[in-house]
Amino acid sequence: MLMKLLKYDLRWIYKVVAVFYCLALFFSITSFCLSNVENSVLFSILYNVSNGFALAMVANCIINCLIRAWVRFRNNIYKDEAYLTHTIPVSRSKIYLSKVLAAIICMFTSVAVSAFCLFVCYYNNESIADILKTLFDSASDTLSLSAFWLFAVFLAEIFFQLVFILLLGYNGIILGHKSNKNKMLNSIIIGFAMYMIFNMVSVTAVFAAGLFSNQIMNLIKTSDAIDTSVLKDLLLCAIALYAVYNVVLYIMGSKLLKKGVDIE
Repeated sequence: MLMKLLKYDLRWIYKVVAVFYCLALFFSITSFCLSNVENSVLFSILYNVSNGFALAMVANCIINCLIRAWVRFRNNIYKDEAYLTHTIPVSRSKIYLSKVLAAIICMFTSVAVSAFCLFVCYYNNESIADILKTLFDSASDTLSLSAFWLFAVFLAEIFFQLVFILLLGYNGIILGHKSNKNKMLNSIIIGFAMYMIFNMVSVTAVFAAGLFSNQIMNLIKTSDAIDTSVLKDLLLCAIALYAVYNVVLYIMGSKLLKKGVDIE
């Protein structure tokens, strides 16, 4: 039953998000083709226009993935569709797991498509390519990581933060709908408040680590050069921290949902 729920959730989310994937790929490939034409004012203008549309579609891939996942969750759990959702012989924890898995899968493909489209867009743009190459080479040397692993760590950081935002939205919806009125507004306020709380926890954790490491404290208080291994450790710790946040938010949302649902 979980696989059936997951299939329907994915189909509902991708029904719109897949359109933005296609548009992002179309404008990215168009930009790539136009960038091969030299010494043409017209094609230069068309390239910039196509490039702008490609970037807009890439942003929409991520944004619509989040919005569609949140809307699907709210409609299935609290709106008219909830009467059907809560009558099927499946526990609330599995329903919640289906929503989370569908959103994470969609987010993963959205990040992957976005990264591919950006690569295609700027592959022939020498100025952007040179800047990115310089930045990656510099960061790679500083962190003692290969370009591949640096790119993988960078994408992992983005992905875990997006999943973090996604789960904050789910928990905000659950807590917001426990109020008697202004449920949507309360969901947004609670979600934002939780975001700020977790960020304060992150900052506190960095300061706490600084008490045991002069290198980390120097990173906070001064602009002096520090050991590059500390930067790499902080980057990996940030990924681990967001992974822990995501697990905590998942468990929290599952437990809150088990306590009961007030259908609108």
